[in-house]
Amino acid sequence: MSTNARFMLKLYVYSIVHLFLDSKVYADTSLKIRIVF
Repeated sequence: MSTNARFMLKLYVYSIVHLFLDSKVYADTSLKIRIVF
C-alpha cells in the first residue's frame, strides 16, 4: 500500500512539473515567435 501511494505521489509531482515545463516552453516559443514576427 505504501509503495502504491509513493508511486501515485511521484506520478502527481511528475505531472505537475511536466505541465509547468510545457507551459514555460510554450511561453518562451510564443515570445520568440512574437519577436520574430
